[in-house]
This record gives sequence, structure tokens and C-alpha cells, in this order.
Amino acid sequence: MANQSFTVGEVFRFSWGRIKSNFWLVVVVFTSTYLLSRGIYSVSESFGTTHVKTHFGTITHVRWFPISLLIYTILLSPISLATTKIALSICDGAKVRYSEVLSSLRLVPKFMLCDVIIALLLGSGVALMRVNQVLGILLGLVADFVCLRCLFWNYFIVDKELLPIAALRVSYLATKIDFWRLLGLAFISLIFMGLFWLITLIHNPLAKVVYIVCSSFMAAFVAIGTAFIYRRLLNNHA
Repeated sequence: MANQSFTVGEVFRFSWGRIKSNFWLVVVVFTSTYLLSRGIYSVSESFGTTHVKTHFGTITHVRWFPISLLIYTILLSPISLATTKIALSICDGAKVRYSEVLSSLRLVPKFMLCDVIIALLLGSGVALMRVNQVLGILLGLVADFVCLRCLFWNYFIVDKELLPIAALRVSYLATKIDFWRLLGLAFISLIFMGLFWLITLIHNPLAKVVYIVCSSFMAAFVAIGTAFIYRRLLNNHA
């Protein structure tokens, strides 16, 4: 049996080390990315929700979640691609060359198509829940499993310039041995994001700033950590 490609401790130590050594780059890139993604989310949300005022306040009703998710995914693709390229450079200890980041944008069609496939897969479970909740939950769990196994498709497109289906397939095969550790890291990330979300319950402008900073660093931590695991997977399957 092949050895596992990484340990959870290695991922945490590596990501933290790279963030410290590239502190201001991380602050600028990932804070900007977070703010842009929130703006894009607000735009896409308007296509899939209605806001109804009642005696109990304003109720947001999601009508076409898959459509709003699809629009969000398409608009965010170029930003996600650039962030992936920067995360790989930080992971490799290389200087981030913005000319190379801009040059990588030629891969946007591949990146966008793969992004859309993932978005449709995730959105299908939510859509099916409107018809049958049990089937919707089951499909959602299957979609989550497949998406976690295909977690590195974006790195394969940016780094190896694979076609979308090939990138999904290679990522799915490469993560067979390390699936449970990836699942554990995903749960840890969700726990941290949940803790950060609690900050938003504090009605204070400073709390919002703290939430943005925490979320941005979490995004950097995940991106760099994922790049580290990707490199380990390549070495393990070379």
C-alpha cells in the first residue's frame, strides 16, 4: 500500500510558515480576493433570491439557487485562477511574477468550464431537495464526496494545463489514498469558518473588519495548504 502523502501537522506548519514569510503579499492578495468575491456574490444573489417584507422583518427566499451559484462561479473564475497561480508560487518559494499570473488567464475557459461542472454538481443536490428531501440530501453527499476527491482540479489546470475532464479525473484518482485526511482538513476549516462567523454576531464595525481579516487569512491558509498537498500528491504519484 502506498504511503499517505501528508500529515495534518505538516500542512498547518507549512501554510503558517509561508504566510509569515509572505505576510504583506498574502494580506493584499487574499483580502482583495475576499472583498471581490463578496461583491460578486451580491451580484449573483440578486438573480436567485427575492426579499419579502413581513411583520417579522425581511425574509430572503432562494428561488433559483443553482442559477445564482452558476453566475457566481462564472464571474469568480478569473479571480480564482489568479489566486491559484499565486498560491502555487508562494508554495514553491518562488517570486510572484504578475506577468505570469496575467499570462495564465488564457486558461480561463478551461478553468471556467471545470468550475461550472463543480457548481452544477453541488447545486443539483439543493435543487433536488425541492422535489424530495431525502434524495436531495443523498445526492448532496455524493456531490460533496466527488468534489473533495476532485479538490485539486484547479491546480492541475494552472500547473499542467490539463483539459477540464482530465483535471477532474487525475485529481479524483490522486486523492484515493488521502481522502480521509482531506476530509479531516475540510472539517477543521469549516470549524474555523464557523468560529469566525460568530464574530459577525457582534454589531460593531470593528467586528466586521476582524471578520474580513480572519476570513482572508483562512482563505490564504487553505489555498497555500492545498498547493502544498498538491505538490506532495505529484511527488507521491510520479
